[in-house]
Amino acid sequence: MPIKPENYRLIRRHFYRLFNYSCAICDQECDNDGFYTDVNGLLSTMEFDHIKPNGTNRHEVSRSVREWEWFQAFEDNNLQLLCKLCNIKKSNK
Repeated sequence: MPIKPENYRLIRRHFYRLFNYSCAICDQECDNDGFYTDVNGLLSTMEFDHIKPNGTNRHEVSRSVREWEWFQAFEDNNLQLLCKLCNIKKSNK
């Protein structure tokens, strides 16, 4: 059964709060819904990142599976909140 959009937003807000609404690398802050203004003045959203990749492509799984993986990764200390720029830089390493 798919997660309702309003529940998906609540789950995301919960994780933003857990990570103090800021990027783990550069401390860029976001609002309750994960939005922030990037260096180019564009509205962007924070991204949840597995510190050690879990091998799952987020586009290949449903939202409910993705949220379950976030909870699991958080419990394993393998989840962080990153702004788009820091996430791109991290993936290039």
